[in-house]
Amino acid sequence: MNITLLQFKIFNNLAKTQSFRQTAKIMQLPVSRVSNAIKALETHYQTPLFFRNTRQVKLTENGQKIWPSVKMLLSSDQQIQDTIQHRPYQHFGHLKIGIPLSLFHQVYIEHLHELNTQYPNLTIDWRVGNFLPHLISDDFDAIIFCGHVPNIDAYATEIGQWSKLTCASSDYLSNHPSIHTPDDLTKHTCLDHSDNFTAQWQYYINNQQKDIVIKRNRSIKGTLPL
Repeated sequence: MNITLLQFKIFNNLAKTQSFRQTAKIMQLPVSRVSNAIKALETHYQTPLFFRNTRQVKLTENGQKIWPSVKMLLSSDQQIQDTIQHRPYQHFGHLKIGIPLSLFHQVYIEHLHELNTQYPNLTIDWRVGNFLPHLISDDFDAIIFCGHVPNIDAYATEIGQWSKLTCASSDYLSNHPSIHTPDDLTKHTCLDHSDNFTAQWQYYINNQQKDIVIKRNRSIKGTLPL
């Protein structure tokens, strides 16, 4: 069975709209053409790519896994077309980017004008918060994440480093065991960010990383001092 680029375009649009009718309308195709294209892909890869019933259409786990590759394929096709037509590749379209609040103002304010000037045909939808668990399901093109990246089906690269301070109030220290080294933190219940998946704090001692597994107060969410 021959798989065509159109079928991947249909897959990409259906993953975004979660609607056969809306996808057909956007691509100006019959609904049956959209449905047959998805069936052809599922037959070719021998796996369901979408859950579908009378109420919703949703990517299966395997559908979520291949979606980033489909996006890259369609982007490469656009670059090939631009090369053949002897015109520079134009960055255009809509990007959905998730970014933590702690980095939003720095990245957004410092680089907004640069992005608008360099890529006038590109619009960016900034979503503030931690969206790592929803990277694929909520159709993010990219996210900025602080900390160790879990083993997920996505590409990641380090774009910088930052430091955090471990803090405790004087009242707390006067009524609890002293803290002289990171190891002493194991004697305390710490207030940690709810999205710290590993429940560890990283310290660098003599240029070597030391991971401290902390006891967390799960009744409070956020980043707060001890």
